[in-house]
Amino acid sequence: MIELSRLQGFYFVALHGGYAKAARAFPYPISQPGVYRQVQRLEDELGVELFHRVDRDTVAPTSEGRALLAFCAPFFEQLPSVLRSITDGRFGGALRLEVAPLPLRHFVPPWIARIKRKRPDIELSIEERQNPEIERLRSMDADLIVDFVARAPQGIELRTIARHHGFIVAPRERMRGRARRADLAAFADESFIAYQPGSPEHRGQLFALVRAGLEPTPSLSVSSTEAILAMVGSGLGYSLIAWPDPRGPRHRGVVALPLGKDAPTIPISVAYRQGADKDPLVRAALELL
Repeated sequence: MIELSRLQGFYFVALHGGYAKAARAFPYPISQPGVYRQVQRLEDELGVELFHRVDRDTVAPTSEGRALLAFCAPFFEQLPSVLRSITDGRFGGALRLEVAPLPLRHFVPPWIARIKRKRPDIELSIEERQNPEIERLRSMDADLIVDFVARAPQGIELRTIARHHGFIVAPRERMRGRARRADLAAFADESFIAYQPGSPEHRGQLFALVRAGLEPTPSLSVSSTEAILAMVGSGLGYSLIAWPDPRGPRHRGVVALPLGKDAPTIPISVAYRQGADKDPLVRAALELL
């Protein structure tokens, strides 16, 4: 393995055309013999001559030296600016986001646009997940998660970015001639379309139904809000969903009835590892929310 100091000595000699000039240009104190020894040890290690003498104070790279210089020059030329960007916290890199479907469609795109406009050096990887797992933050498989999180688990911080509103969604045909009130009891005899059992959304539905004193007739279980709207629009039953727009979803064949001004809203949060906001890439993304 070649020592970096020897490669650095070679680079400065090639750049300035001599050992004395290279010693004066070094970023730290070093003598001319010290630079010469660095290059000599590198030549001994490689078994080739890297410079030939032009005159008493000037040397030039051999063909082998030119090949090595073409490789190492970009590293030494870019190193100062890279170090400055790291010190200033302005370096780019990859940032991994995992986002639930509705936030991905309604809240996240403007945020991503701001990041791309302000920090084009940040490479974003965005994965849509039906139920993003907070554990993936702890395992460092994701940097940020956007979803409904009831409370912050240990070691996780939350920042609320939006709120969803509760709606009863029912088939438009079934609502003809009926009062359009957000009254769950009025749907007691209808088939209920639920989220997949065990999901956070399903638990939220059950909580709302229990509060209304209902035990819904089993019908269908689906994995997404879009699927629920499609099933309701086909006349297969009613459901209870959260929606980002306070006006409710616009879907063919569906009537959306808001649960009312006093109904609790559902916070949508950005979740990240505790202390991760000190990471320059995470901090940059959070500042642009």
